[in-house]
Amino acid sequence: MALILMIDDDGLYRGIIERTLADHGHAVVTAENGAAGIALYRELSPDLVITDMRMPKVDGAEVIRSIRADDVRTKIVAVSGSTTFQSVDFYKLAKEIGADAVVCKIDPMETVIVEVQVLLKVNARLTSGPSIFRAAKLLLDRHGENALLRAAERTNQLLDAGDMIGAATWQRILGAVEELTRGRRDGEAVN
Repeated sequence: MALILMIDDDGLYRGIIERTLADHGHAVVTAENGAAGIALYRELSPDLVITDMRMPKVDGAEVIRSIRADDVRTKIVAVSGSTTFQSVDFYKLAKEIGADAVVCKIDPMETVIVEVQVLLKVNARLTSGPSIFRAAKLLLDRHGENALLRAAERTNQLLDAGDMIGAATWQRILGAVEELTRGRRDGEAVN
């Protein structure tokens, strides 16, 4: 279990992330703006911080810079709902200022889970067959025929951003999606 700080001015998204990560065994504290988030970070020293990039007053970039000025070891996931967020330049900017991973709010929730798992290395079996196949099955269940495209897009985004560990994990998920897709076409049961 890890202590995770979620900073976002969007209460709905903040609540979804909080419940999802709690369901995966993590302790989650939340802040509704960057200033409150920085204060909580300094008080609690969480293992991982998830911060929205676009917030009034103190934005995510300031949060990341503040955390990095105090500690280079805390893992940081940058998120945004902006459609321009998916550009390679934004990924590079977030990485340059210290984010360890970058996720778009419209990405499936399993993207956040995988990124958190990879960064925290909480689940040593993350890169094992069963965990990879669970992630692949979840993608298939949610996105059907588009699952291959979604996994390939995420892999390429991470490669473009220079995140080789994340890209390698998503490459394995992509391979598992391909294998499960072949199995479904051939009429095999998928558990």
